[in-house]
Amino acid sequence: MYFHPTVDYLDDWAGHPENAVWFCAEHLPLTEGLTHLTAFDAIDRIRTRLTQVEAQSG
Repeated sequence: MYFHPTVDYLDDWAGHPENAVWFCAEHLPLTEGLTHLTAFDAIDRIRTRLTQVEAQSG
């Protein structure tokens, strides 16, 4: 999943971009509607959503 980038990379840059995050199939739906955020902010919201889901099922 690619979120809003916070760094501009040179054309010859190689590596893992800071806005690319891998999610398993179970957690991928939690990213819906968050790609406009930075990865840091999106993950913070995803953690909040997970906490809410766990509280509802508990």
